[in-house]
Amino acid sequence: LGNDPQPKTRVFRFTNPTSSTLTARIGLLCLETRTGPALAVSSITNSAHVATSSNDATTADDDSSATFTATAGSGPVAVPRFSVAATTARVIGAGARTRLAIPVRTAGTQRLTVKVVALRRVAGTTFRRGDVLASDRVLVRTGRQDVRLAVRGRAARAVGAGRVERVRVVVVARSGQRDARTVRLR
Repeated sequence: LGNDPQPKTRVFRFTNPTSSTLTARIGLLCLETRTGPALAVSSITNSAHVATSSNDATTADDDSSATFTATAGSGPVAVPRFSVAATTARVIGAGARTRLAIPVRTAGTQRLTVKVVALRRVAGTTFRRGDVLASDRVLVRTGRQDVRLAVRGRAARAVGAGRVERVRVVVVARSGQRDARTVRLR
């Protein structure tokens, strides 16, 4: 059913719609939340308890534990060095000259592909969910800056007229790393 992320704790929820035992596999990747050296932890024990709203003939199997050994990774995890830096983007101009200013933050100068994708059907147009409204390859310098994308054709008229309120911005690096965020147009 998903998980409930909280600081230092992860609560996983599962459902078993069958009357037999099922196996579940969960995973958690730590991305170094501490600024100091790695902790000297050699074994970690995870415990789990299950509950049911129906009658349970035996409760002896409702608790379980698993122990594993924690080891340091062989190298750094590839964490994207860029991100969409805000939940809003500015619409500049109208009609055929419509542009979008999308805030992007990077660590180091990078060449990125930025796409703006429709989240749903745009009224009065043939645009549907997933259609690309604007796209370009841009060179982004260190820090936060607005990436400006030209919106062309029918998409420009719809965006400039305010008929598109929210879009999905997808940023992709040459390495294939990506960041995506839903952004409101203002």
